[in-house]
Amino acid sequence: MSKRSVCIIGAGLSGLVTCKVFREDRDLFDVTVFEKTSDLGGVWNGDRAYGSLCTNNAKHTFGFADLEIPETFDEYPSAKQMLSYFNRYVDMFKLRESIVFNAEVSKVTEIEEGSDIYWEVLVNIDGVPHTRRFDLLVVASGLFEHPFIPSFPGASSFQGTIMHSSKTKDKTYVEGKRVLVVGCGKSAADMATMGAHHALSTHMVFRHAHWIMPQYSGGAISTRYCLYNRMIAYLLPYYDLEKVDHFVQHVLSLPRLVFQIVTQGAIMDSKLPKDSIFIPDIPMLSDMSFSIAPSGYYEAIQQGKITAAKTSIQEFVPNSKIVRFSDGSQGEYDLVIMATGFAQGFPFFSSDMSKRLDLPQWSHSGREGEDAFRLYRYLVPTKGNKNVGFVGFLSTSVNATVYELGAHWLTE
Repeated sequence: MSKRSVCIIGAGLSGLVTCKVFREDRDLFDVTVFEKTSDLGGVWNGDRAYGSLCTNNAKHTFGFADLEIPETFDEYPSAKQMLSYFNRYVDMFKLRESIVFNAEVSKVTEIEEGSDIYWEVLVNIDGVPHTRRFDLLVVASGLFEHPFIPSFPGASSFQGTIMHSSKTKDKTYVEGKRVLVVGCGKSAADMATMGAHHALSTHMVFRHAHWIMPQYSGGAISTRYCLYNRMIAYLLPYYDLEKVDHFVQHVLSLPRLVFQIVTQGAIMDSKLPKDSIFIPDIPMLSDMSFSIAPSGYYEAIQQGKITAAKTSIQEFVPNSKIVRFSDGSQGEYDLVIMATGFAQGFPFFSSDMSKRLDLPQWSHSGREGEDAFRLYRYLVPTKGNKNVGFVGFLSTSVNATVYELGAHWLTE
């Protein structure tokens, strides 16, 4: 039986593990990975990662199944450490021979020949267009490929600088400036902490607070022991429950409440007053999008080096550095950092192909309804060609493990 050719788009975490899984059965698959940059690693790539970027997971919960993250790494490894880990993984399994760098996929077309369906891929390699044909297509460009910046009135004539958090590489961007950070997630906390140490002033605005956990509880116990354990797995609310599961979840409602009170109190109360706007309105176990705070984040809040308001931008006052907010307040800023997440989109698919695969042309993280990003098991489209898969489009607390399992499921 001839091998089936596989095209994987992206050489980040999800693309690398997918490449390794498909290559394990060399008698069945011939794998090619197209990576548009000159290096692997995705968001951990040195050209993309900002200086303070670190994992949102403790190292013991982030690695691949067959290569442990070194004990010498930080508890929450830096981008530089993660990139070295990915390079070790690539070299260990000889994946580099399957990766084509500086290869940007510009167009993917479905080709039907009788009962067979292929994917014709137009890819620019070092600026030179090439056309290749594949039996299978795996999109592994990930959740963090396209920075999302909302549009606001007056933004085009703002006299300061507006930039996405992913482009704010180091302290030189904020030094001596009045900084406004929009958002309240992981990257917002990173940007605000950098601003607290190096900017003239740092102010955050957000509509809703999210759980941003300190790296250590009580200054000594890693938060991973509080969040990644079997007790948490039992206490999490589930959907589409059967009768027995409904009963079990009902029985667990009281322990869940006790756990939330104790854990939230132990982790957060020593850091913030109970009426702080940084404490979310919903319980921790109901908001599983929690992040890990960078070192010094809560200390900067306590010291007043980071101020915040629960509001949103209404407009940028034209031809000035003034930002006006929806609560009627305003401020003057030199730099506005949009920690507003990423959009998921596939510019290499035509709008017709996106419709046939039931994919939105563009979808911002968190959207619901018609713009939601929907995949069966977060891996395959609900309609259209079944010779295409998507790995890396589910954000979890154990990304490497989930993506690896997903890649194995696709090979079946």
